[in-house]
Amino acid sequence: AAQPGDRLLLAAGTYGGGFHFPTVRGAPGWPIIIAAADPKNPPVFRAAKTGLHLSNPAHVELHDLVFEQLSDNGLNLDDGGRYADDDTGAHHIVLRRLHSR
Repeated sequence: AAQPGDRLLLAAGTYGGGFHFPTVRGAPGWPIIIAAADPKNPPVFRAAKTGLHLSNPAHVELHDLVFEQLSDNGLNLDDGGRYADDDTGAHHIVLRRLHSR
């Protein structure tokens, strides 16, 4: 499981989608980063219902990803069925250079 400060670098290529990660939670100053290993040749989530689904994420950054031809949600970030009245819902999410086509 990813820990605060971890970087998950995705290789270039086409990913069929359907990736669901519950409770990906970094910490203040120590986000979990999910990014392209090579920003000039980003991974592509393609031809599925959902490309990437993060439930209940906190202190997470997504960089240099492409979502295409996905029938429901290219990217789904949700509170995991929790309410945002406290610190248990989705919060502190950074999206950089994401593309939907």
